[in-house]
Amino acid sequence: MSKPTTKVHNIGVLSDRQYLKQSAAVCPVCQSSQITSETVDADGASGSANVTCTVCGSQWTDIWRVTGYDNLNEGMSEAEIEAIEAKVEKVRKDKENQGHGHGNQGGKKK
Repeated sequence: MSKPTTKVHNIGVLSDRQYLKQSAAVCPVCQSSQITSETVDADGASGSANVTCTVCGSQWTDIWRVTGYDNLNEGMSEAEIEAIEAKVEKVRKDKENQGHGHGNQGGKKK
């Protein structure tokens, strides 16, 4: 495990490409890895986070975009969902039929 960078480097502000090459894990001004991320704002497939360098005090907003997903644990199969929907529909129909006097065991005529 590498030790966090504490020395402030005076090599100029990193470009977006350089920042991303560092995995967005350093301050773009001093390149310290001692940064904190706070407010995360997600909107669909993109978002942003406010970041502060605890060494030089620089503040910036990381902008990110969802590029896919990983580690999917599927729920029910389509066949299982269809079977449940069929059961729900049968219960609805049975309930409707009971509400219209079908299945009346009392023997009374209306």
